[in-house]
Amino acid sequence: MHKDTYTTSNPYTDNGYKSRADYLAELCDSYPADVVHTLADLLGSSEDFDGLVTMLEDYSETEADDADDADDAARTWRAAAAMRALATETDAAAVRTARKALADAYDKAGAALAAARDVYTAALAALDAAD
Repeated sequence: MHKDTYTTSNPYTDNGYKSRADYLAELCDSYPADVVHTLADLLGSSEDFDGLVTMLEDYSETEADDADDADDAARTWRAAAAMRALATETDAAAVRTARKALADAYDKAGAALAAARDVYTAALAALDAAD
């Protein structure tokens, strides 16, 4: 830190803050506190007004991009789930239709068999009468 850069020897009071803690507390109003304090500890006080702010802005942009990516993934998942539900409903409808068709075919086959028995019985009776 260069003394000639500030009007006093305290960059925090020169920038309207009571102390470094006051400055970091204000940053915590805009950014997650754990991120502010982790980066502040990592960079040191000499980067509080430059590197720290830049990294917090970069962090916010990355978080926003990640949130957008997460939203996109959630929308994609919801669309896939809806498509699966629709396919399941379609499959269930197809199964119901097939079961109905099979039951109808069974009923028709039963009626045809009954008619065939009647014809057979009549044919037997006619043969017996002819003997």
